[in-house]
Amino acid sequence: MCDFALNTDDPACADPVNIAYEIVLGKGLNVYNLYVPCDTDKPPPRETTSQYAMVQLLTIMAGLQTSNGSVGCYNGDNLLLYYNRRDVIKALHVEQSPQAWVPCSQSLNYTQQYFTMREVIQQLAESGQLKGLIYHGDVDMACPFQGGEWFTRSLGYETTSPYRMWYAGPIIAGFVQTFGNNITFVTVKGAGHMVPMDKSQESLVMISNFLSNQPFE
Repeated sequence: MCDFALNTDDPACADPVNIAYEIVLGKGLNVYNLYVPCDTDKPPPRETTSQYAMVQLLTIMAGLQTSNGSVGCYNGDNLLLYYNRRDVIKALHVEQSPQAWVPCSQSLNYTQQYFTMREVIQQLAESGQLKGLIYHGDVDMACPFQGGEWFTRSLGYETTSPYRMWYAGPIIAGFVQTFGNNITFVTVKGAGHMVPMDKSQESLVMISNFLSNQPFE
């Protein structure tokens, strides 16, 4: 198995991963949902797209040299209009901000303190005061469910249920597995990065089950 996050200096690992990311991020595929076409009618400036931010993040974290010609797969005009309305700015208490809101702003610079949130999640889970839901759409390429499953297993907690299907009414909604310290891992079938937008019914069942301590069946 090639863990590119830990083997960035190994060409045997980094080179094929780099080729894969060129295909995913540089050829017009929708990184947020494999089966949804990119909205290319009016692509926003490259620097303000979340897909461009993804390229930069991968370049920084994994040392990948990806294409800079990425496409904004979702039109953010409505968000731009909403978050820059005076009443919204006032409600968010950011009247003193010197800049207009843009998605995935490249002007926000900071020093990365943590390469992984594993220890933070472990501290929260082991406090005994919280329960955790880690969920992924299974056609999301930005945060693939395989990585979410690897991360969940890397927490080191024993499995408390088999990996099994769960349902939203008669619909097979995805797969679920539970772990010690009240951690639940869920996939949502046919959903991309924006799970509630892609699969609203399944999302409601998922969060309702989790909050009400109902089993995923």
